[in-house]
Amino acid sequence: MDMRLPRIGPCRVIFATVFSLLALCACAGTFDPLSRKEAQLASESQASEPVLVRIAACSAALPLANDLTAAYAPGDSHVLFDLTSSSSRIATELVLAGQTDLAIVGGKVDLDILARERADGRGLRSEVLATDAIGIIVHKDWPLDRLTTSELASLFSGYLLDWEQLGAGSGQPRIVCREQGSVARTVFERVIMGEWSVTSSAILMPHDRGVVEYVGEHPGAIGYASVTHADDRVKLVALDGTLPTTREIERGRYPLTYPLVLLASPKAPREALRLVDFAKSSQGRRIIKQRYAVPG
Repeated sequence: MDMRLPRIGPCRVIFATVFSLLALCACAGTFDPLSRKEAQLASESQASEPVLVRIAACSAALPLANDLTAAYAPGDSHVLFDLTSSSSRIATELVLAGQTDLAIVGGKVDLDILARERADGRGLRSEVLATDAIGIIVHKDWPLDRLTTSELASLFSGYLLDWEQLGAGSGQPRIVCREQGSVARTVFERVIMGEWSVTSSAILMPHDRGVVEYVGEHPGAIGYASVTHADDRVKLVALDGTLPTTREIERGRYPLTYPLVLLASPKAPREALRLVDFAKSSQGRRIIKQRYAVPG
């Protein structure tokens, strides 16, 4: 018996080879679109992951930070903002340590700090965003509309012991101040007090909101706070005939002012730097002008 396998002709071999190649191509065509789609979905998932931008703002800059973040990403879940209220000193320390991405502080930033950061190659970025004003406030119903610089210094030093001495009601003035080391107090003492000291009986508050709340609840009290925090519970008092309006601040006629400076960490995420650029844009400047004076 002949046990040899039957011979396969050349045409059948070619046909089998072509069939195998077509099968492989079909498989490749089946899986390749799936792999591309999976890659696209992975990319979209990564892009849609929320990015947290940390911001530390001093008391006077808190309304500014709220306004800018609300306008920059209205309802955008991609960017989340963690906003912390602190003193200017602490906010500066946080951004230097990389524990916050952005800081908005009051007063001039120490140029030695910026120079050291640039020398280290870390590139701390600073931008002056606005000019804030410190307003002199009394209770909304208190019969006082204006003071001279000398009268204000006499009140805060404790030299004037009764409102009758100024023809503004009666009773002992309650002096309300910001805490030692705050930018508002530093500016107030430099511009108003000079060599005089604030009375030891002054009531100290850790932030502007505290000053406004106390003065608004105590007729006969007088204090100072950022004008952005003044509300209908208190009344702004003209200083040497000038109120802290945006127009007077931009003209340089109101003396109690200081810059609000934004500091950006070199380690800040891209979204944080985009917020900085937004704040410097024409739209950002329009938002800032709603509450503050904007430097030219």
